[in-house]
Amino acid sequence: MDRTTIIPCGKPSASARVSISWPPAPPVEDSSVLVLSSCPYKYTLDPNALPFLLYLDLRLSLPLSPSSQITWGFAGIRHTLQVNPHPKFRWDHVIDSRNGKEGCDTVDEGDTIVSRDAITGENVEVETGIGWNPDAGRVQRYEEVWRLWYLDNSTYFLPSTEILENPTHL
Repeated sequence: MDRTTIIPCGKPSASARVSISWPPAPPVEDSSVLVLSSCPYKYTLDPNALPFLLYLDLRLSLPLSPSSQITWGFAGIRHTLQVNPHPKFRWDHVIDSRNGKEGCDTVDEGDTIVSRDAITGENVEVETGIGWNPDAGRVQRYEEVWRLWYLDNSTYFLPSTEILENPTHL
Protein backbone atom coordinates (compact mmCIF):
# COMPACT_ATOMS: atom_id res chain seq x y z
CA MET A 1 0.00 0.00 0.00
CA ASP A 2 1.16 3.51 -0.70
CA ARG A 3 0.35 6.90 0.84
CA THR A 4 -2.76 7.30 -1.32
CA THR A 5 -4.40 4.11 -0.05
CA ILE A 6 -7.37 4.68 2.21
CA ILE A 7 -9.09 2.29 4.58
CA PRO A 8 -12.48 2.41 6.31
CA CYS A 9 -12.23 3.03 10.07
CA GLY A 10 -15.76 3.01 11.43
CA LYS A 11 -19.42 2.55 10.53
CA PRO A 12 -21.76 4.46 8.22
CA SER A 13 -24.39 6.56 10.00
CA ALA A 14 -27.70 8.36 9.65
CA SER A 15 -28.50 11.59 11.49
CA ALA A 16 -31.74 13.51 11.98
CA ARG A 17 -31.72 17.09 13.17
CA VAL A 18 -33.68 17.75 16.35
CA SER A 19 -33.39 21.55 16.35
CA ILE A 20 -31.49 24.60 15.18
CA SER A 21 -31.03 27.91 16.97
CA TRP A 22 -29.46 31.19 15.98
CA PRO A 23 -28.68 32.57 19.48
CA PRO A 24 -30.13 34.38 21.25
CA ALA A 25 -33.26 32.95 19.55
CA PRO A 26 -34.61 29.73 21.08
CA PRO A 27 -34.20 26.38 19.30
CA VAL A 28 -36.76 25.46 16.62
CA GLU A 29 -37.05 22.90 13.88
CA ASP A 30 -37.94 24.56 10.59
CA SER A 31 -37.39 21.56 8.31
CA SER A 32 -37.06 17.78 8.27
CA VAL A 33 -33.33 17.07 7.96
CA LEU A 34 -31.73 13.71 7.20
CA VAL A 35 -27.98 13.18 6.76
CA LEU A 36 -26.48 9.93 5.48
CA SER A 37 -22.75 9.46 6.03
CA SER A 38 -20.33 6.82 4.81
CA CYS A 39 -17.95 5.23 7.25
CA PRO A 40 -14.92 7.39 8.05
CA TYR A 41 -11.78 6.74 6.01
CA LYS A 42 -8.09 7.24 6.90
CA TYR A 43 -4.88 7.22 4.91
CA THR A 44 -3.03 4.03 5.79
CA LEU A 45 0.58 5.20 5.97
CA ASP A 46 0.12 8.62 7.56
CA PRO A 47 -0.34 8.20 11.33
CA ASN A 48 -1.22 11.90 11.65
CA ALA A 49 -3.97 11.85 9.03
CA LEU A 50 -7.41 12.69 10.37
CA PRO A 51 -10.47 10.83 9.03
CA PHE A 52 -12.83 12.06 6.34
CA LEU A 53 -16.16 10.75 5.08
CA LEU A 54 -18.74 11.20 2.34
CA TYR A 55 -22.16 12.64 3.23
CA LEU A 56 -25.56 13.57 1.79
CA ASP A 57 -27.67 16.21 3.60
CA LEU A 58 -31.33 16.65 2.56
CA ARG A 59 -33.72 19.20 4.10
CA LEU A 60 -37.47 19.18 3.43
CA SER A 61 -40.17 21.70 4.32
CA LEU A 62 -42.50 21.08 7.25
CA PRO A 63 -45.01 19.68 7.80
CA LEU A 64 -43.46 16.61 6.22
CA SER A 65 -45.83 15.28 3.55
CA PRO A 66 -45.77 14.01 -0.05
CA SER A 67 -45.94 17.68 -1.14
CA SER A 68 -42.96 18.81 0.98
CA GLN A 69 -40.38 20.84 -0.92
CA ILE A 70 -36.60 20.45 -0.78
CA THR A 71 -35.44 23.56 1.07
CA TRP A 72 -31.76 22.67 0.79
CA GLY A 73 -29.75 19.70 -0.37
CA PHE A 74 -26.00 19.24 -0.45
CA ALA A 75 -23.41 16.48 -0.55
CA GLY A 76 -19.66 16.21 -0.35
CA ILE A 77 -16.76 15.41 1.95
CA ARG A 78 -16.61 15.98 5.71
CA HIS A 79 -13.05 16.64 6.87
CA THR A 80 -11.99 16.14 10.50
CA LEU A 81 -10.01 19.25 11.47
CA GLN A 82 -9.31 18.24 15.07
CA VAL A 83 -10.34 15.51 17.50
CA ASN A 84 -9.30 17.04 20.85
CA PRO A 85 -10.53 18.58 23.06
CA HIS A 86 -13.67 17.94 20.96
CA PRO A 87 -14.21 17.13 17.27
CA LYS A 88 -14.21 19.95 14.74
CA PHE A 89 -15.32 19.33 11.15
CA ARG A 90 -15.52 21.10 7.78
CA TRP A 91 -18.19 20.07 5.31
CA ASP A 92 -17.14 20.70 1.70
CA HIS A 93 -20.27 21.06 -0.43
CA VAL A 94 -19.32 19.41 -3.73
CA ILE A 95 -23.00 19.52 -4.78
CA ASP A 96 -25.21 22.27 -3.32
CA SER A 97 -28.74 23.37 -4.28
CA ARG A 98 -27.92 26.88 -3.01
CA ASN A 99 -24.97 27.41 -5.39
CA GLY A 100 -25.14 30.90 -6.84
CA LYS A 101 -27.36 32.20 -4.02
CA GLU A 102 -26.40 34.71 -1.35
CA GLY A 103 -24.33 33.08 1.40
CA CYS A 104 -23.38 30.00 -0.66
CA ASP A 105 -19.67 30.78 -0.25
CA THR A 106 -19.83 30.63 3.58
CA VAL A 107 -17.36 28.09 5.00
CA ASP A 108 -19.29 25.26 6.68
CA GLU A 109 -17.40 24.38 9.89
CA GLY A 110 -18.57 23.30 13.30
CA ASP A 111 -17.51 21.89 16.66
CA THR A 112 -19.38 18.93 18.11
CA ILE A 113 -19.91 17.53 21.58
CA VAL A 114 -22.07 14.68 22.84
CA SER A 115 -24.69 15.72 25.37
CA ARG A 116 -27.73 14.17 27.05
CA ASP A 117 -31.15 15.33 25.83
CA ALA A 118 -32.96 16.77 28.88
CA ILE A 119 -36.36 15.52 27.67
CA THR A 120 -35.62 12.03 26.29
CA GLY A 121 -32.43 11.20 28.19
CA GLU A 122 -30.84 10.06 24.91
CA ASN A 123 -27.35 11.04 23.81
CA VAL A 124 -27.41 13.74 21.14
CA GLU A 125 -24.69 15.49 19.18
CA VAL A 126 -24.58 19.27 19.61
CA GLU A 127 -22.92 21.15 16.75
CA THR A 128 -21.96 24.81 17.09
CA GLY A 129 -20.41 27.06 14.51
CA ILE A 130 -20.80 30.09 12.29
CA GLY A 131 -23.11 29.71 9.30
CA TRP A 132 -25.33 31.47 6.82
CA ASN A 133 -28.77 32.26 8.25
CA PRO A 134 -31.02 32.55 5.18
CA ASP A 135 -33.87 34.14 7.18
CA ALA A 136 -31.61 36.89 8.57
CA GLY A 137 -29.57 37.21 5.35
CA ARG A 138 -26.26 37.14 7.20
CA VAL A 139 -23.58 34.92 8.74
CA GLN A 140 -24.10 34.26 12.44
CA ARG A 141 -23.51 31.77 15.25
CA TYR A 142 -25.72 28.65 15.24
CA GLU A 143 -26.36 25.55 17.34
CA GLU A 144 -27.82 22.34 15.91
CA VAL A 145 -28.86 19.27 17.90
CA TRP A 146 -28.67 15.90 16.11
CA ARG A 147 -29.74 12.31 16.80
CA LEU A 148 -27.21 9.87 15.35
CA TRP A 149 -27.61 6.19 14.48
CA TYR A 150 -24.70 4.00 13.43
CA LEU A 151 -25.68 1.61 10.66
CA ASP A 152 -24.77 -2.04 10.48
CA ASN A 153 -22.16 -2.83 7.84
CA SER A 154 -24.70 -5.11 6.13
CA THR A 155 -26.84 -2.13 5.07
CA TYR A 156 -26.81 -0.87 1.51
CA PHE A 157 -25.23 2.42 2.58
CA LEU A 158 -21.70 1.05 2.66
CA PRO A 159 -18.30 2.59 2.03
CA SER A 160 -17.53 2.56 -1.67
CA THR A 161 -14.37 0.49 -1.23
CA GLU A 162 -16.34 -2.32 0.41
CA ILE A 163 -18.90 -2.31 -2.40
CA LEU A 164 -16.15 -2.57 -4.98
CA GLU A 165 -14.37 -5.35 -3.10
CA ASN A 166 -17.54 -7.31 -2.29
CA PRO A 167 -20.21 -6.68 -4.98
CA THR A 168 -22.53 -9.33 -3.49
CA HIS A 169 -23.91 -6.53 -1.26
CA LEU A 170 -25.48 -4.85 -4.31
